Amino acid sequence: MERSAIVAAGKRKRKTADTSNTRKKQSSTVPEFALYPLDLPLSLLDAKNVFEGINLAAALNPLCECSYQAIRTTVSKLLAREITLIDVAAVKAIAQDMLVIKWVQSLYRNDGSTIELKTAAGLADSIQTLEPVLTIAFSDTAMFKKSMSKGASAKMNKLAVERRSMDFYTRLMSFWQKAKLLETDIELFLNQAKSTALPCNPYIQTSLINEPSACISTLNVHDPSKNVSSSDIPTAADIVSSIKYTPFYRDQIGSTHHHVTAIREAKYGKLPKAIEQSKTWQSIQSFTKIYHCYEHQTEALHAIQDGHSVILSASTSSGKSLVYQLAILYELERIPHSRSILIFPTKALAQDQKRSLNNLICQLPHLTHSVCDTFDGDTSTNSNIRKNLRNTLSIALTNPDMLHAAILPHHALWHSFLMNLRFVVIDEMHYYTGKLGVHFALVMRRLLRICRFYGNNHVQFIGCSATIGNPFELMKTLVGVEDVIAVTNDTSGMGARHQIIWNPPYRFIDFPSLGRLSVLDETAQVFAFCILKQVKTICFTKTRNLCELVFRETVAVIQKTNPELSKKIASYRGGYNSSDRRRIESQLFCGELLGIVSTNALELGIDIGVLDVVIHCGFPFSFASYHQQLGRAGRRGKHSLSILIAEDTNSGDQCMVKNPSYLFETTSFENVIVDISNQELLEPHLQCASAEIPFNPMQDAALFVSPNEDATLEDTINRLEYMCDQHLRFDVVQNAYICASKYQGNPSSDISIRGMLLANADSNAFVVMDISTRTVIESIEPEKVAFTLYPDAVFLHMGNVYLIVDVNINQKLARAKRAFPCIEYITKCKSLTRIDPVSTRGSKSVQTQLKKIPLSTVLAIQQKNHDIEFSIHAATHILKSILPLYTSTNTDSMHSIAHECKSPNVKQSRSPRIILYDSSGQMGLVERMIRFMPYLILKAAHSLSKCECLDGCESCVWSTSCRYGNQAIDKHGALKILNDLAGVDTDPLAL
Repeated sequence: MERSAIVAAGKRKRKTADTSNTRKKQSSTVPEFALYPLDLPLSLLDAKNVFEGINLAAALNPLCECSYQAIRTTVSKLLAREITLIDVAAVKAIAQDMLVIKWVQSLYRNDGSTIELKTAAGLADSIQTLEPVLTIAFSDTAMFKKSMSKGASAKMNKLAVERRSMDFYTRLMSFWQKAKLLETDIELFLNQAKSTALPCNPYIQTSLINEPSACISTLNVHDPSKNVSSSDIPTAADIVSSIKYTPFYRDQIGSTHHHVTAIREAKYGKLPKAIEQSKTWQSIQSFTKIYHCYEHQTEALHAIQDGHSVILSASTSSGKSLVYQLAILYELERIPHSRSILIFPTKALAQDQKRSLNNLICQLPHLTHSVCDTFDGDTSTNSNIRKNLRNTLSIALTNPDMLHAAILPHHALWHSFLMNLRFVVIDEMHYYTGKLGVHFALVMRRLLRICRFYGNNHVQFIGCSATIGNPFELMKTLVGVEDVIAVTNDTSGMGARHQIIWNPPYRFIDFPSLGRLSVLDETAQVFAFCILKQVKTICFTKTRNLCELVFRETVAVIQKTNPELSKKIASYRGGYNSSDRRRIESQLFCGELLGIVSTNALELGIDIGVLDVVIHCGFPFSFASYHQQLGRAGRRGKHSLSILIAEDTNSGDQCMVKNPSYLFETTSFENVIVDISNQELLEPHLQCASAEIPFNPMQDAALFVSPNEDATLEDTINRLEYMCDQHLRFDVVQNAYICASKYQGNPSSDISIRGMLLANADSNAFVVMDISTRTVIESIEPEKVAFTLYPDAVFLHMGNVYLIVDVNINQKLARAKRAFPCIEYITKCKSLTRIDPVSTRGSKSVQTQLKKIPLSTVLAIQQKNHDIEFSIHAATHILKSILPLYTSTNTDSMHSIAHECKSPNVKQSRSPRIILYDSSGQMGLVERMIRFMPYLILKAAHSLSKCECLDGCESCVWSTSCRYGNQAIDKHGALKILNDLAGVDTDPLAL
């Protein structure tokens, strides 16, 4: 037996003998040595002894990081044997989040002294300060520092040592149990875990551990240089099963947090006879090997052939694109000079469909004359190139911004194209909500108006979306036509879909108040696990910065085991230049990448190949977004896995954890309502329309009747005439209205449809330049510059870290330099708004409505020991949440409706109040809120009374946008307030 084991055995005997005399005196729950099983394997016993040594060594200098060399010297003396990095790796493999082991340069090591003092004492020189040092610290050091700073004595130090021993005991026994469940030899299991436990030296890319072959990792990691057959790649069920036996798994998947949707068999239909016998369909069959179409596809094609506009609402990857592709290509076969416009919300979608359509056209010899290309912000500004496109395009792929700012204002240059326009395709229709939805609907009416001006009255619209609650109504509103057929019966096949909720564990089991592990770290671990299994995975994040952080952390985890595989993942988000985006899209589609971290830029229907797993880093902003992301995996009928990593600090995410059925069983989506009668948004489009073709309210009113109100055609004419008199100029010669003189005949260049001057968006963007290579690495929108680019800001780009040197506002240029690898912090701009009124220059009245809460209500709430301010705060949340039911907008667009939030720690000097206001000033929502306020209050009271939660949840009074995390909430008081305002009696038991 080794000496360390003999010493440990001796300690067991002494400890057992003394236990009876001291147990009554001890209040600590630290596991005694006698509690360790006598059959504990020697490898685990050695790891335990090394941990105890590290624990004691760290206690000697509790406020600072310890270098590996210092730890090694101390622990070797305690154990009477030399310890190595292999011993430290074993401890880290078991302890996991308890220890923080990292490489730093001596200059940045926190050992309690400054580099100036070290140098002055002769303990360091300019070269030594840059040498890398491996440091070891406990993850609770920060909490310990805080306790010590409050004057805690050595007793606190002793308690910390005991608590750490207790935590390690728990992890060691769990680690051993996992090996038993896997029926794996503990030595082999520990060697596997050790091989990935320690970080690589970022300054010299070599492995820390140079082990003999017996200790080399035997994890099931594929060699990226070899071809992997589909049978070697684990299924979704295999992934869920195997991830539970990884060292980082600590029961993150609850018993009710795994849901499997059953396989759905496909149903096929019969194509219209003309299409079925066409050359186009025969060629497509030969090229794609698709010999049958789903019932919903054939139903839509029959309606298109009969001359109707169609909205196809079906699940993601159900073949919606094939419907409009086949309709357009068949029309080109029948009428070669026919034209089509395909409108996509993003450039990435347009590029994807361009590639798909051109691949089909290349296989159709009878359509060699057809030209399909994009016309968007990435199109060359060379006048000859653009002229050639206008004259030759058969299929134009664009976005609403180009249509608004570049095509419609210059319709005379497009007259031939617009005269022969046959189909207008609107993909991802669910994207057009709120203000953007209103703008888009008005742009479509301007397009129809110009087509009719050129004598084209036969334009058909084809809309596609997977996540619309009211597709028929939305289609009619967006395109301004009545002859619409809705196809909503999804008959596509679908493989089994596994949905997982992954709740990060508590940092310390016995101290839940310290919170859970970081969603960032948990996401990186799960993502890296999938990549190491060579499972094609996409990870969605909610912000650009989080996208970069997840990418960096995942690369760091993968490099510990298989550095080559770290080259097979990438990040993708807004801000990257077009060439980088196209390259990443191509790599993902062609299978060169195993994984990608993205914002919602890849949420829409771009075909990025067959993916197996979707990871959500936090719940997206809506159920529609969640299901869009969910549909990225399992395309073409394959099985898929979705893992939602819940955020500890997000009450909405934790609500999903507590009520998983709320996530798994929600299949219906909010109705999307677009109100084109909104005068704030209608007026600028009247300016654009009158600049394109002089505007006559009598002739053009039929296009601008809103289907969401009871107004007649005569009412619409009167409203348009009033608005034209107020904002436009009347031209007596043309007997029509023309745009206001301030626009100088080109209002579209000054009018935004997405909140910025999109016609000149590229020229307004700031660029970030690497000063070492003199290359532009990224472009930043003007509205993000103040929060992103400032001196010494940490700027992340494709996994690389830059420091902003300076920002030149006039040149719209930010200079950046590559940062040292040791930088492990990020920066965030602190925003502070201060307004000092100097003088009053004028005043303006605003429309509002005041309704006082009865004094009897306040007294009743206080008598039941409820907080009136908390109750008012909760009532505000639920009123805002149901506002879309009455204001003709959906939940995704409610960011413009602002409200006051209550802090749990601050007492307000003024009376508490419920305030809802339109922060954008353009939606016209306040007028509608006042109109429906009585119904709004009654509906809120009814909804709150029906919610079965005890003290509030996301379904009632919680809000994901609450500035104070829903801490100052009183559900029962809110119910009393709403009932009294609505004139409804409150059940005394409810208080």
